[in-house]
Amino acid sequence: MLVRVLQDYLDRIETAMVAGEAILARRDPDDAQRVKARCTEAALLIGTYHLFVHREIFEPLMARAEASHDEALRREVCLLKAECISLTEDLRTGVKTMAALDEPLDHDAVRARVEWFNGRVRRHIASITQLLATPEAALRRAA
Repeated sequence: MLVRVLQDYLDRIETAMVAGEAILARRDPDDAQRVKARCTEAALLIGTYHLFVHREIFEPLMARAEASHDEALRREVCLLKAECISLTEDLRTGVKTMAALDEPLDHDAVRARVEWFNGRVRRHIASITQLLATPEAALRRAA
């Protein structure tokens, strides 16, 4: 069940990123409000993912790492937690800044920032997936 919920979040995040990239690729000046709305939706989705993954994935893995003195796991989870927090904060501040802009949307600048951010999100997702796919993680989840 937990893995299914996580996969649902990851699928929804990827779908949102692809849809946002498609809107930006059109470079339509009339899409400025739509781009801002999509970024706000992304912030809410990433925020709910953040809460879920910290509570349901990171906390149990950290507890197991500390109980078994697994320093490698603890370090890996700490790095993933820090990146997740950073992603959430970067998106939150980016959305706040974009929402405050009254000038025409600079599609090139927004697209570059979105591509950079989406790359970080995709690397984070790959790291989470890799962590949970290892035999050791399967044993930890079963414990």
